[in-house]
Amino acid sequence: MFPIRRAGAEASLPGEAAAEGSIYFTSPYGFRDRNARSTSIDGGHRVLFETTRPLAPHEGLTVGVKITKGEIAPATGMQAFRWYLRDRTADVLSVGGLALVLTYDLWAWIHVGHDPRKGVVVPRWNPPDGISPHLPVTSGTRV
Repeated sequence: MFPIRRAGAEASLPGEAAAEGSIYFTSPYGFRDRNARSTSIDGGHRVLFETTRPLAPHEGLTVGVKITKGEIAPATGMQAFRWYLRDRTADVLSVGGLALVLTYDLWAWIHVGHDPRKGVVVPRWNPPDGISPHLPVTSGTRV
C-alpha cells in the first residue's frame, strides 16, 4: 500500500445549476476527518476539492455537492431498471443460470428419470456352472 500525496476532484454541474454547498471527508471508511478544502468557481457551476495533507493507506477523499432539487432530471422507470440490471449483472446471471439448470433437471427427470414401477423383481441370470439351487454348498466350496 502506498500513501497518496495529493488528491483532488472537480464537480461540474449541468446547465444553469449552481452549488449551494459542499461537503468532503478524508479518512478511512466510516470516519469523518475533514483534511481538505473546497472552492466554488464559475459562479458555483464548478466545485474543486483538494486534500490538505497526504492520505495514508486505506484513506480516501469523499466529496458531495448540494444543488437545488429538480436541476437534474430524475431517471425514468426504464432507465432506472437498466441501471439496476447493470449494477447487478452477476446476480441476474446467477439466478438465470440456476433457473436454466433447474429447468433442464426437471425436463430430464420427467422424460427419463422416473424409477421403474414397483412390483416383483425377477433376476435374469444363469448360475455359474456346477451350482444348482438344489445342491447344498459345502464348507470348502467357493461360489
